[in-house]
Amino acid sequence: GDGSYEASFSSDVCIVTTGDQNMFEAVKEGMQYAGVPPEVMNLQVLSSDTLNLGNDRTRDSITWLHRIMRFIDKDAGNAYMENPPVHLFRVSPKVPMPAKAVPYPMPDRMNRTTGVSETDLRSSVQGLEAVLRRLFHLRADISLFQAKSKPTATQGEQCLEDNANCKRDNPDAAYFANLPGYTLGQNDVFIIYGINHVKTGYAKYMSVTLYGLNGIAFASLNSEDDMEGTAAKFIPDSPNVDKLFAVVMARDCQNYANCLKIPYAGSKGLPPWVPPLMLSRNILNPQTGTGAD
Repeated sequence: GDGSYEASFSSDVCIVTTGDQNMFEAVKEGMQYAGVPPEVMNLQVLSSDTLNLGNDRTRDSITWLHRIMRFIDKDAGNAYMENPPVHLFRVSPKVPMPAKAVPYPMPDRMNRTTGVSETDLRSSVQGLEAVLRRLFHLRADISLFQAKSKPTATQGEQCLEDNANCKRDNPDAAYFANLPGYTLGQNDVFIIYGINHVKTGYAKYMSVTLYGLNGIAFASLNSEDDMEGTAAKFIPDSPNVDKLFAVVMARDCQNYANCLKIPYAGSKGLPPWVPPLMLSRNILNPQTGTGAD
């Protein structure tokens, strides 16, 4: 492709993960000999400055997490999941390599800061919240509480330096977590609302995923299928209505628009005694090529 975001889909890619410059050159040469074009090869540096590299039990273990979301072509997506065209090889040289590895320096992260924020939308979000409060206060059987989302750590190198568990974070995304601490009863609702960061130009894709305490996702909504136009149900005349979203989460969606129905059991269910965890991912700020700040 031409290197653009759009051209990167349905394209071949080869990622070489190593901390040694000699090893990368050897693998690169071998892959080219096998017919892999150099333009699809990518280097992912594991710096010995932060990792304890080696083969014995005292060394760090490495995990690759391949995240896929939203297949536009459902048939192609099903075929992909049934037989993922992803292969992982660990390369151990059988011929002598240079006695001393040539480590890569810690790569510099792209600057996440643009100097521009979304604070101009604060009054619009507050207006949406006020309408939601008035709407649900009309029902005498409902009491309201608000749980604020908080940003999570997204710099893996800092997590390693601090020996902290950052939950497999990725600096190409901005993460926000919300743990309300309340369960979802038959007559309860959660309202997930805020800024659609895709519409403001701060993300290429945005999702809100709902987890039980076992860490397994049971529901989600995203910027391409579930958010657009949802705030207009509540604040149709707001000048920034197209940049906001509001989705209801309930056991029974009969009386609610823009509603995510949550059963009590099954792969998409949440037991009545388990409070949900909501995690928002805002992926790839197109202005910087990394996660938003």
